[in-house]
Amino acid sequence: MSGPFKRRPSLKALPNVGLVKAANIQRRQSAVGLKPISVSQQEVPWDVLDRCLLPVIFCHAGAIILSTVLNALHISQVSTLTLFIFFAITTIAAVLFYHNLKTLQKERRTGGPPVA
Repeated sequence: MSGPFKRRPSLKALPNVGLVKAANIQRRQSAVGLKPISVSQQEVPWDVLDRCLLPVIFCHAGAIILSTVLNALHISQVSTLTLFIFFAITTIAAVLFYHNLKTLQKERRTGGPPVA
């Protein structure tokens, strides 16, 4: 080949391009001191899950009903999945907003983080 391009014998060994990693790079102390949390110490936020379960079920039911009615009346041919995703996103956002308001209210009342 002529010109500025050079021909490589093989593409199996790519040239070293990118960040150069030095052997003597030290990690920050915060990254070294972190330990994984054991499974027994992790808490499942049951109050959030309880608050989200029924709204998601009702989103599914509402999407099925609204999609059926709109298709039967020839108003719109929107899919159930589209309606469910729209309803679920808006409802979960509202539920999490409400949950955060309630937990902040408890925190301010008691002077500390909420106790489950």
